[in-house]
Amino acid sequence: MLNLPPRHPWEDIDASVADLLREEVSPIVTVATSTIIEAVPSLGGDLGGPYGDALRDGIRGALDRFLDLAGTADPALNTRLADTYAAFGAREERHGNTLDALLTAYRLGAGVTWTHFANSAVRHGAPTTQIINLANAIYAYIDELGTASAAGFAAAQAGRAGARDVARARLVEALLAGEAASAPARVQRLSAAADWVLPRELAVGVVTPAPSGQAPSLSPDVLT
Repeated sequence: MLNLPPRHPWEDIDASVADLLREEVSPIVTVATSTIIEAVPSLGGDLGGPYGDALRDGIRGALDRFLDLAGTADPALNTRLADTYAAFGAREERHGNTLDALLTAYRLGAGVTWTHFANSAVRHGAPTTQIINLANAIYAYIDELGTASAAGFAAAQAGRAGARDVARARLVEALLAGEAASAPARVQRLSAAADWVLPRELAVGVVTPAPSGQAPSLSPDVLT
C-alpha cells in the first residue's frame, strides 16, 4: 500500500479561477485591515504607522501566496511568509498578550476574503464545485497562518524564559556577594529583569531532584 502525502485543499482549485480572483486582492487588503483594527482594538497600532504597513503587507502577501497555490501540491507558506506570520505571533508575546486576538483577526480576514472571492467567482461564472473548493482551501490556509504565528509566539516565549533564567542566575550571584547593600540599584535592575520581587528576607535551600533526575516543580517565589 502506497503512503501518499496528504492532499492540500488548494490542489482542487483551478489556476484559471485563481487568476480571475486576483483583482480582489487590493479591495480585500483595504476591507480586512479596517475590519480587523475596528473589531480587535487590542491589537493596537496606527493604520498610518509601521504596524498598519506590516498588517497590510502581511495580508497582501498571504493572499498572493494563496492564489499562487491554486492547483499545486506546494506547502501553504514559503519561508518569507512563515517568518512574517511568526513575527506577528512573537509581537503578541512581547506585548504580554495571548494569541486569541491575533487568531480572531485571522478568522475575520478569512471571512472578508471568502466574501470577496465567492462573489467574484459567482460573477465570473465559476462552477459550484470550485466555489466549494475555494471555501475549504481558504479556511485550511488560515489555519496554516495561525500555526506559523503560534510557532513565533512559542519561540519568543522560550527566548524570554531563557533571558529571565540568565537574569535570575546573575541576581543570585549579586545577592550572595552582598550587593543588596553595596549595589542596591544594580540588584533592583537585575530583579526587574528576572521578573522577581525582592523580599525583605531571603532563605537558602537545597532541593534534591527526583529519582528520575527530573527537576522538581517549584513555586515562582523560588529564585533558582
